[in-house]
Amino acid sequence: MNAPLQESLIWGGMLRNDMITLVFRVIFLTVLMTTCLVSLDTPRLQKIEYFALLITATMGFSLMAASADLIMLYLALEMASISSYILAGFYKGDDRSAEAGMKYFVYGAFATAVMLFGMSLIYGFFGSTNIYVLGLTVQNPTLQSAVTSAGF
Repeated sequence: MNAPLQESLIWGGMLRNDMITLVFRVIFLTVLMTTCLVSLDTPRLQKIEYFALLITATMGFSLMAASADLIMLYLALEMASISSYILAGFYKGDDRSAEAGMKYFVYGAFATAVMLFGMSLIYGFFGSTNIYVLGLTVQNPTLQSAVTSAGF
């Protein structure tokens, strides 16, 4: 009756479905429910938009935990971070909220550019964006010494 969760790759190997993914999904959903319960009594909150953004960010976090490919990892990270940018600047009348949202957006845009540059280098060096293929490639002793001498 209690069959263990089978490890599998879905969506052409871009997402994995295993026990670690399930544990992270439970953690993210628990945090989402706690945040929603705490936020119910907030007076000037636009509840529908707020909860939609929270759910979208949580979906991004869950996809991030299930990613088996750098492209899916990037898409999941953007899904979570765009929702977070909007949540940071959510209160329209508050100047500090607008400033926080703008600063978070600029910082996130710079971090995304650096991350995409790094991912493009990884793809250029190894010819794959699959995390499992990259893990097997990096285990090569010749490659390990070359990467270590290059400073990575």
